[in-house]
Parts: sequence; structure tokens; C-alpha cells
Amino acid sequence: MECGQVPSGEGRTHFMMQYYAYILMFVVFDVVAIFLYAWGSSLLGLPKAASLPIIGFLAIMFGAMAFAIYQSGRRNIW
Repeated sequence: MECGQVPSGEGRTHFMMQYYAYILMFVVFDVVAIFLYAWGSSLLGLPKAASLPIIGFLAIMFGAMAFAIYQSGRRNIW
């Protein structure tokens, strides 16, 4: 029993692939937001050379987002 409800049906269900792009983009934006907040809060105290790693990180994250958008368009998810 979960939350006082009597379970009905099977315990396992199929995962709908149409939500894969949403899940992937949520994870990408969540990770980007965490690192950008930490970088942005200490931006004034960092040397200019510290901008290069964050630009590389953003390139990787936006590449993952572009891949998710490409996959969603190719599979006609949206």
C-alpha cells in the first residue's frame, strides 16, 4: 500500500520516449544553472582567464541541448 491506496495494475510500466527530450533538457538547464550561479556570484573576484573554462563548459552544455532538440525533431516528439 502506498499512501493508503490499494495498488492496482502492474508495478512496471513502459517509459514513454516522447518525454526523453524534456528530461534531457531539464537536466542540462539544471546543471548549467548550478554552475553559472557559482561562477557568477564570484565573477568580480576572478581573473579574466577564469572565463575560458566556463565558456568551454557552456559550449558542452549547449551542445547537449542542441542534441536534445535535434533528437526531438527527428523523432517527431514535439
